[in-house]
Amino acid sequence: DNHVIDETKKTCVDLRPFLNSPLESDSLQKVRQLLGAVPPQGLESFWFDQGLLLKCIRASAYDSARAHEVFKNYATWLKATGALTLTAEGLKQPLEDGIFRAPPGSLDKEGRQVFYLRIAKLDMKKYAADEVARLMHYMLMIQLERPEVQAQGLTFLDDQKGIGMRHFDLKFAKTVVKAVLNTFPIRFANLLLVNSTFVFKMAFPLLSHLIKPKIRSRFRVVSTHKKILDYISPENLLVEYGGTLKYDHAKWVSQRIALEASIQK
Repeated sequence: DNHVIDETKKTCVDLRPFLNSPLESDSLQKVRQLLGAVPPQGLESFWFDQGLLLKCIRASAYDSARAHEVFKNYATWLKATGALTLTAEGLKQPLEDGIFRAPPGSLDKEGRQVFYLRIAKLDMKKYAADEVARLMHYMLMIQLERPEVQAQGLTFLDDQKGIGMRHFDLKFAKTVVKAVLNTFPIRFANLLLVNSTFVFKMAFPLLSHLIKPKIRSRFRVVSTHKKILDYISPENLLVEYGGTLKYDHAKWVSQRIALEASIQK
């Protein structure tokens, strides 16, 4: 496939010419040909969803063969989990726990949205692995409402502070990692590991075979909050990590619930 985006293009400005372009039309046609006219049983509602297909194409850097594979895996996962039926109201408690956050205005130095993870806040007795994967999917899909995020990807900040042995469940971790890294139409620009713990150092060798080499190469161990500033400017970094950006997550959850309620009326 000759129509593959140059992955050195990082900023929104660099990527803008590719969005809604002849390149995308060409990619859509090629992936449609690969998918075929008759969808597998049970996947009919996803097979002809152009928005869903475009997410996969952009996440695959306009590589048609890769987009075809991503789309099939993703549609199958959506059907099996019912993830697209979730709402903020139904997710109110886990959302308020703040396990996953994507504060507006928190961008890395290349203009990508920063997605924050705090696994220490996860009560593993309360939520099953599939539920956590669906919750993360819900938060990520909100970011993917923006085409530039679909093409540009996100920077993830994984704060491991407070993670202990109570969070070490290999089967649980494999379920979530497999869904997020190998199924969702997401581009991982960077994954910043902050406050790295011995639990991660113990678990990573056991999980690394599930993570594609390209994604593993984007893991960055950040030893201090000051080092985070190598990737995210102070004005775009949350106060708790040494930046100046203020964010009220409970208020965001409340606004999201109200927004969805107004749409459903």
